[in-house]
Amino acid sequence: MRINYVRAHRAIRETCRRLELEPDYKDMLESLFEMLNERGFPEGAFTVGNAKMIYYMGLKGVKADRRLRQIRQALVELGLIRVTPGSHGNSEPRYEIVWDAFGVETESSTKDGAGDTAGDKAGDNFVPRNGGRPDNNISPYLERDKQKRKQRERRRAAPPTLDEVRAYAEEIGFAVNPLKFCDYYATRGWKIDDWRAAMRSWQHREGDFAAPPRRVTAQCYTQRSYTEAELDARVDGL
Repeated sequence: MRINYVRAHRAIRETCRRLELEPDYKDMLESLFEMLNERGFPEGAFTVGNAKMIYYMGLKGVKADRRLRQIRQALVELGLIRVTPGSHGNSEPRYEIVWDAFGVETESSTKDGAGDTAGDKAGDNFVPRNGGRPDNNISPYLERDKQKRKQRERRRAAPPTLDEVRAYAEEIGFAVNPLKFCDYYATRGWKIDDWRAAMRSWQHREGDFAAPPRRVTAQCYTQRSYTEAELDARVDGL
């Protein structure tokens, strides 16, 4: 399959931006694209194991496999990829990027039926519910991720004023200067979800890592007494 690498990569990024896809969805598309490039852009679908896909996407944690399946299903429903489940002899799924959904022309896509895979003809793959039109249907996983991102953006949209920070500091007995707190997060673009929780965390750290009060012990000395003769002798010796 002949394809323009630069145009195809640009089309993937523009589609992700147009659909407001989360970074994980973009990572899967770009990972599939890089795997295609490594294999010389073979015709039709190609196999990729879940472990390799998780590694390419950088997913971590015990729920990485579940997250992979959610992203894959969402991209299938958007009509951006086709996925054929592995057979009994081969458990690795087969992936195929739907270049028509990205507006990318390939040598095989210009021929009638050349882009069809064996899985499409057999009908054993996950068929997009929207008929391959990425604008008409959004997976519930994708919609949930977009809502979470919008909630984070709304919380970060309006940083607190110095008066609000000072009032809350007095309410909880915050010992650190509120101006120092505001300047710290202002230099970082206020990238926090809850500034009140952040202030309480500062307060807890101040209590946990505060230096213990220094104990000052009085040192007692016995004053030596001198007679007048001893004092006169010392004065004469100077």
